[in-house]
Amino acid sequence: MAVKPGESIIIPLYEGLVYKTPPVPELNTIKGHDRPKKQQVWYRNEEYENWSWNENPKEGSVWFIDPAEGQMEWYHAEIKRIIEGEWIMINGKPVFFNSFCYFFHQWFWVKEGAYPYYKDTSLLFFMFFEICATDPKCRGMNMMKGRRIGVSTMSMSIMLQYCLIKQNTEQGIVSKTGIDAEKIFKLMLVNAFDSLPPFLKPRISGNATPVKVLHVTKPTEKGNKASQGTAAEKGLNNKVEWRATSANVFDGDGLWMLLIDEAGKWEETDISEYLQVALKIIRAGKQTGRIIMITTVNKGDKGGDNYKIVWDQSDQTKLDVLGQTKSKLYRLFIEGYRGMDGWIDRYGNSVINTPTKEQTEWLKEDPNCLNPYIGSKEFCDIQRANLEDDPEAYMEEVRMVPYNPKEVFESANNQCHFNLKDLNSQIQFVKDLISEQGRNPEKDDNGRKGAWRKLPNNSITWEDDKKDGMWYILEFLDEKDSCRKGCKDGINFPDNTSYGVAGLDTYSHSKNTVEKGSDSCLIVFKRYNPLNPDNSGMPVAMFIGRPKTKDDFHKQVYMGLEYYGIRMLAERSPTDWEDWAIREHLASENDAKKKVGYLVTTVRSMNNTEVYGMNPQDAQGRETHLTKMVEYALNNMHKILFLRLLKDMLKFNVKERTVFDACMAFGYALIALDDSYKQIVPKERSTPLIRTFKLKTA
Repeated sequence: MAVKPGESIIIPLYEGLVYKTPPVPELNTIKGHDRPKKQQVWYRNEEYENWSWNENPKEGSVWFIDPAEGQMEWYHAEIKRIIEGEWIMINGKPVFFNSFCYFFHQWFWVKEGAYPYYKDTSLLFFMFFEICATDPKCRGMNMMKGRRIGVSTMSMSIMLQYCLIKQNTEQGIVSKTGIDAEKIFKLMLVNAFDSLPPFLKPRISGNATPVKVLHVTKPTEKGNKASQGTAAEKGLNNKVEWRATSANVFDGDGLWMLLIDEAGKWEETDISEYLQVALKIIRAGKQTGRIIMITTVNKGDKGGDNYKIVWDQSDQTKLDVLGQTKSKLYRLFIEGYRGMDGWIDRYGNSVINTPTKEQTEWLKEDPNCLNPYIGSKEFCDIQRANLEDDPEAYMEEVRMVPYNPKEVFESANNQCHFNLKDLNSQIQFVKDLISEQGRNPEKDDNGRKGAWRKLPNNSITWEDDKKDGMWYILEFLDEKDSCRKGCKDGINFPDNTSYGVAGLDTYSHSKNTVEKGSDSCLIVFKRYNPLNPDNSGMPVAMFIGRPKTKDDFHKQVYMGLEYYGIRMLAERSPTDWEDWAIREHLASENDAKKKVGYLVTTVRSMNNTEVYGMNPQDAQGRETHLTKMVEYALNNMHKILFLRLLKDMLKFNVKERTVFDACMAFGYALIALDDSYKQIVPKERSTPLIRTFKLKTA
């Protein structure tokens, strides 16, 4: 859509927040309009280099008594740009650099005497900050990102700019350690201040280079009327100070701005608790300051878990009755492959996907670009693939170059207990199998999809249901082996336990009661048969989903158990599956009969009594659960043919076990294998069913 002068440009940012530019001016007044389209790129205003400026403001005004023609006019215009921003033509389109973005690219000196080159992530950052700075219901921004995007530098630029245009303010810097805060202060802020030109550089308190506090006083005793109206002429009195990290750092101070750097890496101090202190720090009288929180994320026990609390509480799509997030901050996420050095084109755009011919030619000249024929996303994919044999390094790469917030915290809390190379290879194998069946691996799983139905004669039959079915079957039984059961003392029991076992991960509420929640999962595990090694010792059926009612759920679970003639070990929270089984005479409340029915018992450690199911909070049980899965996957990854289970294994987090339904059910099934069952009865070698999926119905 063509941009019309007089109209504002609406730019979507993140999670519902949008930025509205000032009205677009006449195109022939915009910086760079007279350049060929290909040369319409960001460039600094360098007219000031044509004039001599007073290098010693203590001795006079910021310019000589007789300034050159155009000098004062340029100065006035520059002050306006610093305060209001500037429009510039980039590749044929007008782009608005707000005041923060303009000041950063025009005046914030970075290391080695260079000013920042423009890239789209810096514009995004400054637009987002402006929204947070001007919204009265917001107290600042919470940004999670990949490494080396430069947000610490941009944050220092905001602080330096406030030193020049505000009055009587104090700003603070904290990081994961005092050393880190000091480094940001000295290497970024102080160096950039020292590099300001004489007409912008105010006086500071003291003669030495600041080491802890940058105290800006005022530029000169003899100001020229040309600068009247600026904060500089009125007297600045602004401070920026760094301090060592602690639970109450800056407590009692009234700050205009507080930078909380590397908030996801605070190990000694709980960042979620410190935020409550910080929110009080930025409120002093009628003044309300702002917080800039920026970070990559450490492992969960090294600050990641505490930061996740703040991230979750900063969701601007979830506002309270006062119109605020719980943290009072708005959050922003920038993908790790966006804004990467080496993959920025001539116009400042991130080259994420396959470059155009023009972009490739440009990237060839960038020494940071290792392959100008691929985009940054593909480069990051390759980096990840190269680390698949090293789970720890892989997860570190994911945390530092994340694609979305979800995988940040999954990688932060997960060291991946399984061989990543084998796991990813098997995931791809199963995805291909699902695709070969004419289904979408992103929405479906492997095997024959459907549901069990009970006929009027009480027999069980199978019905294919590609739309709503929650069972995925890799192996059906011969008619003579299916639905084998008996009855003892009024309790029905399975009579095919030599075939296998099942593990169940349940859920707390019906679908029509609670909209959100975990799925239930039942996994049927076929015991190992040395006469049929390729098609035994593996999961062969999976029920996964959340039926509309608990009654529907119980019926499907127990029909599956009845069909295969096996017992089940379930998670003992909640226990409605136990109540249902007892009511249907599939289990007994009588301790003496507890080993008769369809349910596996465990011994309760506190009183040495047997109960149905397994307590998910039992420490020894949790360890056994994970150990069984790790030991199985070590040599049998190729036998796991359910995609949901493989994906759960990829992300499995021992601290949040209950959200990994398939893993929980699988682990329970493996534990159930240790119960006393009949020995495997040798059979003739059968045609492999699992790999070929030549399935037979009951």
